[in-house]
Amino acid sequence: MLAVAWSPDGTRLAIRAWYSTVVVWNLDDTGHWTEATEIPGEGAERAMAWSPDGTCLATLPDRGVIVFDVGRDDHSTAVAALTGYAWCLTSVAWSPDGTRLATGSDDGTVTVWVSHDQQQQRAPLAAALPTPRTPAS
Repeated sequence: MLAVAWSPDGTRLAIRAWYSTVVVWNLDDTGHWTEATEIPGEGAERAMAWSPDGTCLATLPDRGVIVFDVGRDDHSTAVAALTGYAWCLTSVAWSPDGTRLATGSDDGTVTVWVSHDQQQQRAPLAAALPTPRTPAS
């Protein structure tokens, strides 16, 4: 598996296997899994993150972010494509209030995307994260 992510309410699990696109599975009231939604992708999603309200799933297909509205009606719609990265992305996380999305890249940088009135604004951190210090000898 390349990536797995639980929905905030624990009733859905997004899975990206080596050989497939992202598939969201539902856990029904009896404890059985049912396949609910196949999310179109580029086949290289390395990480995923659910929005805090569970309505969106951010995926990382190589050098960008695609945010899907996955709702509860067994289909998905891409609602945002965040691009402009020179390096491959490795991680993604939503802010607790769902208004910001942070991504980590192979070059060691973190970018925070801010959403205002349905428009995304890229707000990269001033510099790459500092290199951890080694203990003094």
